[in-house]
Amino acid sequence: MKKMLQLVLFAVLAVATISYAGVKVNALAESFEGDTFPPEGWSGDWFKSNTFTVSGDYCAGTYYYSATAKMLETPVISIEAGSDMKFAWKNANFLSIPPSKKERGNEKIVGHDSTYFDISTDNGANWTNLHVLSSEIIEMEYSSVKVDLASYEGQDVKFRWKFVCDGGYEGTSVGLDNVYIGVDNEAPEAQEIYGNVSYDGLDMELDIAVMDLAGMEGDIVATYNLNGSDEDVTLTLSEKNGRFNLHGLIPGQPAGTTGSITIPLIDIKDNSGSATYDIEWKNMPVVIDESFEGDTYPAEGWDITRYNGYSYWNRVKSGSVLAYGTVAQDGEYFLEFGNTMARIESYPVDLSGYTSSEFSLYIYNDKEMISWMGNDTLQVQVLTLDDKSEWVNAGERIYKWNGNDAEDKQWVQYNVDLSDFVGAGKPLVKVGVLGEQAYYTHIDNFQLVGQGSGIEETIVEAAELYQNYPNPFNPSTSISFKNTTAGYVKLSVFNIKGELVRTLINGNMSAAAHKINFNASNLNSGVYYYTLETPAGSMTKKMILVK
Repeated sequence: MKKMLQLVLFAVLAVATISYAGVKVNALAESFEGDTFPPEGWSGDWFKSNTFTVSGDYCAGTYYYSATAKMLETPVISIEAGSDMKFAWKNANFLSIPPSKKERGNEKIVGHDSTYFDISTDNGANWTNLHVLSSEIIEMEYSSVKVDLASYEGQDVKFRWKFVCDGGYEGTSVGLDNVYIGVDNEAPEAQEIYGNVSYDGLDMELDIAVMDLAGMEGDIVATYNLNGSDEDVTLTLSEKNGRFNLHGLIPGQPAGTTGSITIPLIDIKDNSGSATYDIEWKNMPVVIDESFEGDTYPAEGWDITRYNGYSYWNRVKSGSVLAYGTVAQDGEYFLEFGNTMARIESYPVDLSGYTSSEFSLYIYNDKEMISWMGNDTLQVQVLTLDDKSEWVNAGERIYKWNGNDAEDKQWVQYNVDLSDFVGAGKPLVKVGVLGEQAYYTHIDNFQLVGQGSGIEETIVEAAELYQNYPNPFNPSTSISFKNTTAGYVKLSVFNIKGELVRTLINGNMSAAAHKINFNASNLNSGVYYYTLETPAGSMTKKMILVK
């Protein structure tokens, strides 16, 4: 029997009339992007999260912090004939395992923390359970959930997500996004695309994520256009927990080549459509400077490889409930690794022009965290692109607690020598950071720089301004910079309004590395900026004073 490609749109669709002004609506499309939370007509004590989104900037979420059940309820919805319900669901942390479950031999282990997805036909007076989400879906990535509403046609119903936690440290954080209820007559769309930016001469490895893809006969043939010429590319389908990916390879092109790829789609209701994305080949990078502040995560060209369903690399915003009080080392965001083993991987880097190279990253030194989670490790690794068979360890393992009490609750910089991978004739590489049992380890600001012929003019001969240390600080911090040309230097500190608060250096200095102490004991807590002006140009970085 011929199978069809089923692709369900997880976005704000054009559906039947939606009115949040009254008590009841007859359709719903909610991606939690509005200014208020819960959205109008909804109720509950979950929060708006920017950490676990499947699309857009926000989702709904909650996490384990008490034994009290946390609810999120929809408005009352009149179910029309032919209506569908679907939503994206994610378990974002590992599950808490009650001891009794651990002792039951080969029985499937499920989490003690659970989310119950319920329906009510009497405005919330009574509830019927439809799914136990945290037990049924244990992979730590978004999965699609579909609900058959045929038996509720013509009825007024409410839905709720009820999160129940045992109150322990181990537990589950959850994310809910793109809730849709209504009659879907719209053409389907793909969810996300990865890999549509490649680098000079390298093949483009495409990965298109789609939700609720029921299956198909054969693969999808897409069309890409380069320089006005169309070519076909076969996209191979893979599936896991209702989340489907399409994979394909476009042969490498010179830097500067641009074009587009169009993917034909059809859903179970024979709604046909297509998804078109830009594709581009850029110049080969020779440095890494990534603090994950951009609009997309993973950042452009980066990837994440997980070795089991529970490990993760999440991007966390300073001040969010999931930050556990950590403030980003640079900017607003930092990364958090959790559980057993996963690697975050950079875009390709050309080290052939270097004579030496160094990779650095910051880890938040947290003695308290290891008291209940253990002092687990990260490992910097390198993959050469002419032999993709094995990632090679670079340097020693890095522990999230370095044993220095004076640096507790501070970001600590770690440097790893990559000189074994540099030099003429050496292949392109990717740099990865492998988390190994590193529960709740906070990481920020990955950088790779080097020295060598052909690179020195752009990397070394320009003045360099480094991130202050420590950061955040109270009340003193050190600011370091490298002045490669003797002459006039000015180093100034400004507040968030752009007002000058201190001039630290104003005069001629030698061509050398310099460090100066900045004492902010007379300033208020907040964000400050420091600007270095030299004959080679000016540059600015941000620092945070916390009192």
